[in-house]
Amino acid sequence: MRLLMCIFLFAVFVFSKEEIKKDKLFNSYLGIDNLYANQEISNNKNILNKTDINTTINNLNYKNSFILNNKFINNTKFDKFIDDNKYSSSNKFKSSYSFNELLNYTLINSPTLNLAKQDIMSAINEYDYSKASYYPEIGISANSEYSKRFNDGYSSLYVGKDNLVSNTSYSNSVSFVINYDLYTFKKDSFKVKAAKENIDASKYKRCMSNYEVSLKLLDNYYEALRYKNQIRYYEILKLIYQKLYTYQKRLSSVGEIDKLVLGESAIVLADTDYELSSIRLNANNSLNTINQIVGSKIDDISKLEDFNVFNKEFRFIKFEDTFIAKEFDYELKTNEYELKSEKRSYYPTISLYAKYDLYGNDRDDYFDSTKDLKRHGYRVGLSFYLSLFDGGKKKARIKDKEINKEKILLRKEEARLKYEKDIADLELFLSKEDSFNKILKELKEISKNSYNMQEALNKAKESSKIEVLNSYVVLLKKEMSYKEHLLKAGYFINKANIMSGINECKSW
Repeated sequence: MRLLMCIFLFAVFVFSKEEIKKDKLFNSYLGIDNLYANQEISNNKNILNKTDINTTINNLNYKNSFILNNKFINNTKFDKFIDDNKYSSSNKFKSSYSFNELLNYTLINSPTLNLAKQDIMSAINEYDYSKASYYPEIGISANSEYSKRFNDGYSSLYVGKDNLVSNTSYSNSVSFVINYDLYTFKKDSFKVKAAKENIDASKYKRCMSNYEVSLKLLDNYYEALRYKNQIRYYEILKLIYQKLYTYQKRLSSVGEIDKLVLGESAIVLADTDYELSSIRLNANNSLNTINQIVGSKIDDISKLEDFNVFNKEFRFIKFEDTFIAKEFDYELKTNEYELKSEKRSYYPTISLYAKYDLYGNDRDDYFDSTKDLKRHGYRVGLSFYLSLFDGGKKKARIKDKEINKEKILLRKEEARLKYEKDIADLELFLSKEDSFNKILKELKEISKNSYNMQEALNKAKESSKIEVLNSYVVLLKKEMSYKEHLLKAGYFINKANIMSGINECKSW
């Protein structure tokens, strides 16, 4: 009996410790410290008794997450590993990452942006290739031959073929050849100009790639922060619903609450748990996308810092002054010169050719034919070539360039409309600074209400705790909504910062 009694007491002690751990976790989310200094667990007493409330739910880190100042922080801890070849090995030394740190690293190390650099090198190489048409082509050819004539009664001229074998001999020859397109009616000149314009187009295209990658990272970072925010609040909601279910279950056992209400509470708890699992899955997917863009291996979404919100005057420029428009302008110039070059293909090509020959032969011995190339000669002349019919190839190429011009103009117009829409959205948001300040005031008010609810929760009876917790849920959802607005504010301000520098291509 003593052994059974000891086992029973030990089990009660362990169960009590587990309940205390759960309640500590719950109240740590609500911001309650030292809650269980002198607490006793009893089914007939209130669970929340002697408390020391030092912090409340207003300390959900939104103050620390949003830095309200007048300067943008450029120097970051990220510089410590910016030159590290193995980015993943540096992750273990980092406990958090800001958007600006990840953006700086991406603009230096992104494979997409490095590919854009290679496109510039390719355009420069194409320009060098086009300029080569200004120079003559010089070559050397050598020939060693043995010919055998079986019938001496006829010569090659007799049958009208001067290239037939005319004698039996060994022969060797060396020729120096020069070919040069003397005049092409500016066909090659337009090709060179097109290649030169393409270099500038490639440079602006790289700036555009930097801009698009920056916005892509911003969009995914914002999405990840939203999931991070939702995870935090849903974890708190889950704990509150667990508490509600526990209280309602106890009251239901004594007949004070209908079992239907208890069942509804269980469903709400299960739905919240399911939503939390779904949000965590989406958060991991979002984090994987960020790792893909940056080339990192961030393993936990909680390591992402909230946006820095700073006061700054943004000046947006006209679309025509942006490097987005300039990229299209240079594409149009490139296409224009290519079109002119294709049209010049209807003109003839006048070429200069020259050939200097050294040759020798011997009837009986091959080596005697190579000892001394005594025969010399050269040819110089002009050739004229005009294509009269090619099945419509030139016409099709010209038509392709004309179609490409229309496509570039349409893409430019599409980009202009999108740019102006984004600017209008940003200006609309930035004009509502009062709304942003109102949200901050509302959050402070929520913090006060949260503190009052904590005190009410500590003093209330078990039946009253349910009402307090239900009110807490409403307050928490409201705070979560306001936090979403703050995240959106950070998103728009960072987007405005990126778009305000859209005319400074070199800075990218």
